[in-house]
Amino acid sequence: EWYLDLVKDMGPSDTLTGVTAFFTEVANRKIPLALGSASKNANMVLSRVGLLTAFDAIVDASQVTHGKPHPETFLKAAELLGIAPENCLVFEDSAAGVQAAIAGGMKAIGIGTPEDLPGAIQHLNNLGEFNFDSLQK
Repeated sequence: EWYLDLVKDMGPSDTLTGVTAFFTEVANRKIPLALGSASKNANMVLSRVGLLTAFDAIVDASQVTHGKPHPETFLKAAELLGIAPENCLVFEDSAAGVQAAIAGGMKAIGIGTPEDLPGAIQHLNNLGEFNFDSLQK
């Protein structure tokens, strides 16, 4: 209940560093985007911060049987986008999420340190550090 009370007070200013620029670039480049969340409140949080419409697909904990590190969340998101898992890039801030992406045959970029997110192909401090021109590589 306490968490839901906090969510009610959220707004666009509560997004993390680099998020707005990242989503703007994704939209400009017409890159399909899905959210795979361990939370059952993903839609509510995204709505409060003004990002709900940024996603082509959203998979949250209420839609899967197995949570991360099982790959079900990300595999379902890839399926909804119509994209093969090996062509998906997952941005993840938890070790279980990085493990889930790898288990699903996807590449993971860790938002955090290599020590905390082993297995990620790259590590960023925030989404604003991502170089979109490196996607082709």
